[in-house]
Amino acid sequence: MEAVSFNPDYLAKIAKVCHQANKAFCEANEDNSQKDWNEAEEWQRESAIKGVAFRINNPGAGHDAQHNSWMQEKVDAGWVFGETKDAEAQC
Repeated sequence: MEAVSFNPDYLAKIAKVCHQANKAFCEANEDNSQKDWNEAEEWQRESAIKGVAFRINNPGAGHDAQHNSWMQEKVDAGWVFGETKDAEAQC
């Protein structure tokens, strides 16, 4: 299947909604480390945009495929799993 190309502003608008929903989910689970979209670091906004593009271009992907793609990108960038989330260490 050929990748679908969308206007970057359109993808960013969708990613903002997804980011804010994830922020609300985190807060409901007592994780207050997520910043609002407009205050989030560029890498975090870009990651959300890539996630939207992944789902658009892979509508039939399994439930964990998007997470696995995201996680592989983080591992490749040097991120490591920790027992507790350290938002400052992620920067």
